[in-house]
Amino acid sequence: MRTLTVLVFLFFFQASSIAQKSIEHLDKSFEEALQLWNIPGMSIGIIKDGKVVLAKGYGVLNAKGKEKPNSKTMYAIASNTKAFTTTALATLVEEGKLSWNDKVRKYIPDYELYDSYTSEQVTIRDILSHKVGFANFSGDVIWYKNNRSAADLLKRIKYVPKAYDFRNGYGYSNLMYMSAGEVIKSITGNSWSDYVKARFFEPLQMTRTITSVEELGKFSNVATPHKPIKNENKPITWTNWDSMGSAGAIISSVDDMLKWISLHLSNGKIDDKTYFSQDQQEELWHPNNSYKVNYKRRAVYPMNFSAYGLGFGLYDYEGQKVITHSGGYDGMYSRVAMVPEQGLGIVILTNSMKSIGDYLTYDILDYFLNRNDTDWHKIGLNNYTNYTDWIDKKKNTIRTKQKKGTTPTIAKTEMEGSYYDDLYGAKITVSTNSKNELKINFEGAPDLTAKLAHWHYNTFEIQWENEHAWFDFGTLGFITNTNNEITGLEFDVPNGDIFFDEIKAKKQNQK
Repeated sequence: MRTLTVLVFLFFFQASSIAQKSIEHLDKSFEEALQLWNIPGMSIGIIKDGKVVLAKGYGVLNAKGKEKPNSKTMYAIASNTKAFTTTALATLVEEGKLSWNDKVRKYIPDYELYDSYTSEQVTIRDILSHKVGFANFSGDVIWYKNNRSAADLLKRIKYVPKAYDFRNGYGYSNLMYMSAGEVIKSITGNSWSDYVKARFFEPLQMTRTITSVEELGKFSNVATPHKPIKNENKPITWTNWDSMGSAGAIISSVDDMLKWISLHLSNGKIDDKTYFSQDQQEELWHPNNSYKVNYKRRAVYPMNFSAYGLGFGLYDYEGQKVITHSGGYDGMYSRVAMVPEQGLGIVILTNSMKSIGDYLTYDILDYFLNRNDTDWHKIGLNNYTNYTDWIDKKKNTIRTKQKKGTTPTIAKTEMEGSYYDDLYGAKITVSTNSKNELKINFEGAPDLTAKLAHWHYNTFEIQWENEHAWFDFGTLGFITNTNNEITGLEFDVPNGDIFFDEIKAKKQNQK
């Protein structure tokens, strides 16, 4: 019996040592990855079987400084906000105030999409699983850096074009999650922000989690957003995302996000308090919209299915179901992942727009699932390079087609005036400043003000007054009719998210 006891002790001691060695190995690999990806800083948290096994910061808060982040450092979690919104709705389902299959118009009577049938039939489940019919990120230009309310902005979604038939595809939509926030407000009488604070932040003691950049002044130990420009990490200012809050405005820390992850890994119950039932947890994690995993993707990522639940992405990995989501904010990226059967939860918050978190997640999964090593960072950096090359190619296409030595066929005085687009839903004004330079202003979005410098013919380069995370170079063309009269504007601003080309602004008061 004494020998058996010793053997059992040695087994558990050895298992504990192996686990600790794995964490130490991961810890070292995180430091190396930080340098490999050339990002300023990040904070990472890992929970296993109810215990926090890692909660730590790496690098610096600001590329221009030396202060280091830690597990309490605050970052934007961006679209990881969506899980808070869907979980908030789950509590309302639990209380009998909502059904996932309710029509959106039950709560927002004047809700209108691209056609009458879809407007009448679209459900809560539809808007949460990205199957309404929009292309990825379509309509984001409506809310980006805009100070109008969500309710006002959502009146414009009827002008967002259909990309595929209703319920017949996948198109990631922030506008639909803004809609979900308004559903919460309609049912409870409270904003989605106040609701998630009362339901989750306060009882879970998430004391370093907020819903607006306007609250950041109350805190220290806050990471600085950065825009990668070639080999430089350029610090940029925080951007207000209040207008699309329920889709992506939460700012949090690793410590707080581990509390949130723990709640989900325990099926909605912590310390004898039930926040939502396991039935609702399964609804959130049930595949509502599956998308194809072809042989090319399977050759790199060992998965058989990929889908979207309600505020969570889903895929399989080494026979395990992985629950995950990413978040992209101006100058910051985040990643959350959970493997329920393993009691494993991961949160990665970064102050860079490089998707290092996606590939660190695979590293962590490999360690805990005993999978053979794959050089995920080589794959990730290659994907990042392909993306930046794609954007650069779009910019270079514009540059190589520039016809120098040309002049406009229309006078500046004709270019001046107001332009309007139904989708954008606000005036776009072209005027001249004291130096007789053309400027463009977007009503409701003063941060998008830019100077217009002649490019060629009736096209001008957009020279933004402020630094923007998602775009920089772009052009604006003045469209004319057969009488050489200006009829509208045409934008070409290469980027992967904020689609200015969706704005088809028409000249107002045309003679």
